[in-house]
Amino acid sequence: MSWMVKSFLLLCLWRLQEGAQACTCGPRHPQEVFCQSDVVITAKVVGAKADGSLNPIKYDIQPIKIFRGPERLFAVIYTASSSAACGITLTNGAEYLLMARLQSDGSLYISSCDFYQPWYDLSAMQKRLLQLYGMGCDCKITLCASLPCGISSRTECLWTDFLPGNLANGEQARNFACIKRLDGSCGWYRGAASPMKRFMGMFKGPKKDFDAMYSASRSAACGVTLTNGIEDLLMDCSSTARRIISSDFSQPWETSSGMQKDPVAALPNGLRLHGRNTKEIKLCVSLSCGVASPTPCLWTDFLPVKVANGEQAQNFACIKRSNGYCAWYRVSASPKKGFVGVKGR
Repeated sequence: MSWMVKSFLLLCLWRLQEGAQACTCGPRHPQEVFCQSDVVITAKVVGAKADGSLNPIKYDIQPIKIFRGPERLFAVIYTASSSAACGITLTNGAEYLLMARLQSDGSLYISSCDFYQPWYDLSAMQKRLLQLYGMGCDCKITLCASLPCGISSRTECLWTDFLPGNLANGEQARNFACIKRLDGSCGWYRGAASPMKRFMGMFKGPKKDFDAMYSASRSAACGVTLTNGIEDLLMDCSSTARRIISSDFSQPWETSSGMQKDPVAALPNGLRLHGRNTKEIKLCVSLSCGVASPTPCLWTDFLPVKVANGEQAQNFACIKRSNGYCAWYRVSASPKKGFVGVKGR
């Protein structure tokens, strides 16, 4: 049974059995459970002990990976002895994702109001989201169970999985995380790829999120066509910003090679390849051509024998050295600090 369906049943039980002694817990997005849990781990169940009384059931576990919590190998996890007390049942030999709480005595405890699911039942996207949930623990996920509904602050994400038309798929619970942006606002992020800085802000420009980009309506006026739902790397050279033309740069992020992405990413030493104040890249379209000073880099991709591959455009950046000269740098590894303008070894 999926976590979404179990949450729905628990919500119904909560509403229908008012005053009855039963397990009562409302629905929570998996990210909420993650952020409110003391420990999030994957573990294999290797044994169970129940004495038939009201004492908690003890499950022996072998931890596999810790996603949240103290760097401690828990060998035991407890749960209530009955479902009416929010106890859960784990299968011996199975591997689970467990989001649990620490008791005052340091023991690990989990209930049906927490999150537990066999690891191999999770999709690749759900597993990836575990690396992202922590980026939004300062955000608030607001449940919308009936219309109208809305949010009251920029730090909220509206969770609509429980609207009648959405309940069957649980799209936001399975595929989305509520992530905090650089400007402090929060928004849903689909966990198909790392958000990086193209979602969280900008590589260059004002530190704010733009919600629209404009272009001319036809190619004859230098307009560009962007595909709905595709993440693009956009370089807008207009003075007014948010207006892109065909002479600017636009390319789907996923079609860019790892080497092409490297120049726009932060290097280990905190420097960036783009933005290193190159004075000029000089285009060479026919022989002979050359540079007249130490600062330009000669761009030869458009020579007849090279135009097919675009080697320099795909794999090189023009970088200023510490002596003020500029030269092509192949971005297969970080440049030495002395090369990009930092004194010292």
